[in-house]
Amino acid sequence: MNLCKCGCKKEVSRKGNIYIRGHYFKNKKFTSEHKNNIAKSNLGHKHTEETKAKIGKRHKGRISTFKGRKHTEQSKKKMSESTKGQISWSKGKTGVFSDETLKKMSESHKGITTWNKGLHHSEETKLKISIRHTGREISKEHRDKISKANKGLKRTKETREKMSKSNAKRYLNGFFNSNQYKSGHYYSKKNDKELWYRSSYELVAYEMLEQLSKVKRYETEPFAIQYEWENYKHNTIPDILVTYTDNSKELIEIKPKYMLEDEQTVLKLKAMKEHAKGNGMDFSVWTEKDLNLSSN
Repeated sequence: MNLCKCGCKKEVSRKGNIYIRGHYFKNKKFTSEHKNNIAKSNLGHKHTEETKAKIGKRHKGRISTFKGRKHTEQSKKKMSESTKGQISWSKGKTGVFSDETLKKMSESHKGITTWNKGLHHSEETKLKISIRHTGREISKEHRDKISKANKGLKRTKETREKMSKSNAKRYLNGFFNSNQYKSGHYYSKKNDKELWYRSSYELVAYEMLEQLSKVKRYETEPFAIQYEWENYKHNTIPDILVTYTDNSKELIEIKPKYMLEDEQTVLKLKAMKEHAKGNGMDFSVWTEKDLNLSSN
């Protein structure tokens, strides 16, 4: 039996070899100078087409040693920590690749189907991604770039309706983000859990509902309701669904008085009212007057 000379005690399958592939450099450490010399020696080196074909042929059918395996949570954490603070080599750089190189890259990818085509993230994964990005600050420069990229972009009717539906689903799945108004968490004794409020008006409404003895419980942003505006289908989410001690229900939308005459708001409220009526609920809109707040 021909055992690998690295000391791993594994058998060398290829005749004439004394090491298993990749084991020659096992446990060997190179100095930074040695590594730089290796890098410099390969700089600008190009394989011939014949060599490329040989390499491709040799790798054909080879199964990755990592196939079917998964990194442990500990390994993932280590990898994450090791890359923290590292700046991407291409950050802030433009014109890294020549037009000729970009054209070659484009041509080489033509006709290749991406590995994730037709695949979709699970709802759990989408929620994790959403939570990870919540509160993330985008620089003014970044915002300006996004704005510039979207300027003049016309989305199809189908795309706009999909976006509306997707945004509604994100809110219902717990995406909490409010840059325009005061927002935060409020602990509800009636519901025995924390509720998210997206404005100071909503916070006042929660506090009022907590004091009303006839209120059994209440849900925030309970479901999405579809409505049509400018020939497109949109989705709106009512603020609160109240269940009273007699088991009757009321759908409540909280809006500042000045917004009640807005065309889109009118259509939203109409859709909510029709939904409530069709499901045996009452419907009301709470403004500053109902919340005992002074209106400007």
